[in-house]
Amino acid sequence: MKLFIHFSVVAFSLLFSISIYAIDENQKLLITHTYNQGGFSFQTPIGWSKNYVLTNMMGAQYPIVTGNSPNNASANIMVEDELFYGDLTSYANMGISNAKSAVPNLKIISRKKFITISGLQGIQLQAENTMQFKKIRQDQYYFSGKNNKKFVVTCTHSLSANDSMSALYQKIMKTFKLH
Repeated sequence: MKLFIHFSVVAFSLLFSISIYAIDENQKLLITHTYNQGGFSFQTPIGWSKNYVLTNMMGAQYPIVTGNSPNNASANIMVEDELFYGDLTSYANMGISNAKSAVPNLKIISRKKFITISGLQGIQLQAENTMQFKKIRQDQYYFSGKNNKKFVVTCTHSLSANDSMSALYQKIMKTFKLH
């Protein structure tokens, strides 16, 4: 199962992402990232882009989108999907359990229901951990797709970027929709 590696792979990718533009949570979401093969899209501020070098380096299923956090550390969004025949809550529970096994210093900060602008219901999870002496936060969003497909979107940034990045990720994920 791919889900257990999200925290460690995305955290590792944070350390190697290239910073381009500084942003804040109040920027308009003007760029739509469409993934026809996966059947989904979401919007980001100008300056965020698909990073194919990082995607290849990490072996990600879909191109990772990168941007900057206020402290000039790179932030990224990684989407993975897989078939899972249980409900979304069971999928999220399994992902959390696997993540705690893979990342021993993982601390779950919050977990709550999440609804996108299009009405897609999901689960939002916030977690923190340390990787190579760098504190990071990961905001994960779990969604159910068609034909038992489950999506997990992992948004990663340096913890020193404070909650403004989590607020921006939430704004971005409100635009997540299935096609």
